[in-house]
Amino acid sequence: MVESDRYCPDVMKQVSALQGSLERVNRIVLQNHLETCVADAVRQNRAAQIVDELMETMKYTASVTGPAPSLEVQ
Repeated sequence: MVESDRYCPDVMKQVSALQGSLERVNRIVLQNHLETCVADAVRQNRAAQIVDELMETMKYTASVTGPAPSLEVQ
């Protein structure tokens, strides 16, 4: 789209749609992880390890960590 000189808001709209799709996929992967790996770790009494892992996982979840810092336009 950029190479074909598409109107910037059109490009931004497509990027936003892609970001939304990727966020939905990320939520599905997280849900699967919670239902399988986390549940197994809890059953195996590895709670401390799984909490550390979940904190690491949350870094990649925008809905938990909030939006990325805004870019300054100069």
